[in-house]
Amino acid sequence: MFRLAYEKTIGEHVPENLRFMRYEITPDDIEQLRDADVPSEIIEKLEGLEKKIFFKNEFHEKLDNILKGRDQEYRSLILKHAGKYDIAQAIFGNTEAFSGRVFFEDAFMSAEQNPKDVLLDTNIPQILGTPKPTTFQHYLVQESDDLKNLSHYNDNTSIRGNKMYWHQPGKDWVERRDDMRSKKNITTKITPVKEGNRFQGRIRFENLSEVELGALLFALELPEGCFHKLGMGKPIGLGSVEIRPKLHISDRRKRYENLFYEWEKENSETDDTSKYKKEFEQYVLQQIGESNGELWKTDRLYELKIMLNFRLVQSAENRNKVRYMQIEGKNKNEYKERPVLPKPSRIRN
Repeated sequence: MFRLAYEKTIGEHVPENLRFMRYEITPDDIEQLRDADVPSEIIEKLEGLEKKIFFKNEFHEKLDNILKGRDQEYRSLILKHAGKYDIAQAIFGNTEAFSGRVFFEDAFMSAEQNPKDVLLDTNIPQILGTPKPTTFQHYLVQESDDLKNLSHYNDNTSIRGNKMYWHQPGKDWVERRDDMRSKKNITTKITPVKEGNRFQGRIRFENLSEVELGALLFALELPEGCFHKLGMGKPIGLGSVEIRPKLHISDRRKRYENLFYEWEKENSETDDTSKYKKEFEQYVLQQIGESNGELWKTDRLYELKIMLNFRLVQSAENRNKVRYMQIEGKNKNEYKERPVLPKPSRIRN
């Protein structure tokens, strides 16, 4: 398959509803465009698009037919009102339209730790290389495990999802080969942080709705036993981080009525995170038609939860299940038969 000329791009395997920002004309949009003195003949045609959802290319074609060469100021005005952003864009901003409302500060080492006992020795990490597009049995959804019936990039199949790495012990991250001098162009040196060190930092936000704040907290505060993956060396067991957020809501009225209100609260009170996470969870479940369930039990997040479970791979048996395939050594070339990448739930005890 290495020399097979692919007719489709990688992007064409991403489901259409995930590729582009969606556009939708609502009655509120119509009223605001009318107040902005958009000509009535354009408004009438836009009313014919109400209650319909379009993707980018389709909506631009509709707009071309409606405007027919008119002043481009109407185009930008309509696009501004019709464009509907997802929660991530609403929180973190969009380079073309508006800035984000979340601000990340540096995280500093906790005061009780010894600065001299924080870092490991500087060394060269294992060389992992780049993703190999020819390993399509891993990157594309497969309907069969049969080597002769695997879907490739010319077939009507989808990308598997977001790439993630299993947690690893992180004990064997150093490159062991002796011929590193000839590989200077693909090596680097790193100085990782030792296991068990603690850091503290702040994430500030402003004017988030309860659902948006819930989305931020839901992403930060993972289920029990689940860790994030941050920084370099994720495939070799580095960067497994447990985040324990504390929420402080600023009451603007009290803040300006009492000089010391914020100082006192920051050092003592913390707000309940579960309320906001629940708001976000219910919002998403309602959007996907599973209003009576739990978000972490939906198919996609259930699989993600297993991959994020740090304690799951502490046993030697489970670590062997999630090890990388080998091309050489005692197991020979394990890529030869192109085994299909299993779902995380298939390796769990």
